Amino acid sequence: ENVRQVLEAYNIEREYGRTIETYEDTIVLDGEEKVVNILRIGRLALMYQLKDQSETGVWNGTEWEEVSGYRIPVRDGIRMANKTAPLDLLFLPVKVTKIGKEGGEQ
Repeated sequence: ENVRQVLEAYNIEREYGRTIETYEDTIVLDGEEKVVNILRIGRLALMYQLKDQSETGVWNGTEWEEVSGYRIPVRDGIRMANKTAPLDLLFLPVKVTKIGKEGGEQ
């Protein structure tokens, strides 16, 4: 039973890491609450876009950070997650951390 539960947990995590999802949420940007579309791509990226698409940003691990030049790819990702556009490659900002010899992030 324990092995089955562990395998089930791994399968759930594997599926979560392979999915693309979008949802509406309210987040705080520059001290002000704003309604945004959130785009989650597996465990790789978590991004937001204002409803009018005038601002796009990424979760950097501690806070939302505005990024420029990704308005259209994030918009397209939201459409793909909503199944209103076919799946395609997306060029998005992704934060990559490297584990050093001491086991800490660099």
